[in-house]
Amino acid sequence: MNALMLALMIFGGLVSATLAANKQRNVVAWLIVGALMPLISIVAIACLPSLAPLEDEREVY
Repeated sequence: MNALMLALMIFGGLVSATLAANKQRNVVAWLIVGALMPLISIVAIACLPSLAPLEDEREVY
């Protein structure tokens, strides 16, 4: 049972961190949150918008 819990923590942390990186969010924070609460964190980061500026909002010099 302990190996299953550890595998779930690692998987949840990695998935959350990967989604956070794609959305320009704090990877370390989401890795920790994902390891502690895997399912909740994956749903939460999936619902959050990206912090990257949109094409229209980028300044052109």
